[in-house]
Formats: sequence, structure tokens, C-alpha cells
Amino acid sequence: MNRYLIRIVPFDPVKHDLQRYPDIDDIGFTVGYLVYKDNQHIKTAWYKSYSDLYKGLDKFLNNAE
Repeated sequence: MNRYLIRIVPFDPVKHDLQRYPDIDDIGFTVGYLVYKDNQHIKTAWYKSYSDLYKGLDKFLNNAE
């Protein structure tokens, strides 16, 4: 069984080094999750609402190795 560390974080384009993408602030992301496995960052996903976040997280966990 795989073990993941999943962190739900507020969207912050400066903190997560996303300023290089044009118009990143206009998209409207509010929350996301970061996934770590064996102390390595393996996935990031951003969403506009918490309900979308939980749907995406559920999908990720159901399809995990």
C-alpha cells in the first residue's frame, strides 16, 4: 500500500512559484492540494472551490497505484 502525505493549501501564486504563468491571478483558484511520496513532491492540483477539490482528491486516491 502506498503512503502519501497530502496537504490542502490555500492558493498563493507567490508562495508556490506560479507567477511565471501569465494571468494566473485571473483564473480564480482558491485552494489546492500537494501530494508527497517518500519525501518527494509528486503532484499538485488547484481548484476554484472546495467541492471540486474533494472530488479531485477522491479521484486521485481511487486511481493511486
